[in-house]
Amino acid sequence: MADEELRGRAGRVGERARRAVEAGGSSYEAVSSLLEDVLRPQRQVQDLDAVRETRRDAEIFN
Repeated sequence: MADEELRGRAGRVGERARRAVEAGGSSYEAVSSLLEDVLRPQRQVQDLDAVRETRRDAEIFN
């Protein structure tokens, strides 16, 4: 009886873990949020470089 109970619990924990890492699951969302936070500064630098380049182009043509 104890073996069956342990297998049942393990199965339920496994199912929760699978749902957590699926798209929309809590772990999936947490990792997605982390990646956005890590990549955001890089994107901001790229955006700033684009603005600077646009300003340089405007100065050349004016």
